[in-house]
Amino acid sequence: FPVTIIPNPLQTFFRKPKFSILLPSRGRWYPANSLKSTDGRIEIYSMTAADETKFKTNEVLMSAQATYELIQSCAPAIQDPENMPIVDLDAVLLSIRRASYSDTLSFTAPVPGTSLTRSPATAALLKSTAFPWS
Repeated sequence: FPVTIIPNPLQTFFRKPKFSILLPSRGRWYPANSLKSTDGRIEIYSMTAADETKFKTNEVLMSAQATYELIQSCAPAIQDPENMPIVDLDAVLLSIRRASYSDTLSFTAPVPGTSLTRSPATAALLKSTAFPWS
């Protein structure tokens, strides 16, 4: 009997990666089987509503578990975020923020030597290799 493969009708609704980044560590220093990448490049997905809800709950923010779960959800190539090199942590978290919101980050910055603050200051987040659908 011939086998016919029927495509999943919901496939167009699956989450797609927004872009990929090259990890600062290039994938070195990861424990065995904790990174699904041969060249240090990983795909970044935007946060889901469930991811955002976790970060709005104060009790969850008391532990690092919410951050680990966010990395597993938005950077699934990192299988064991608890043991990822610290050099990659900021790059991954800023990339998740960029994929979820925008290419700029607004913040308040104090002016050194005065009691003034610069509000809002903005910084452009670094761009990575984008996928055609982003």
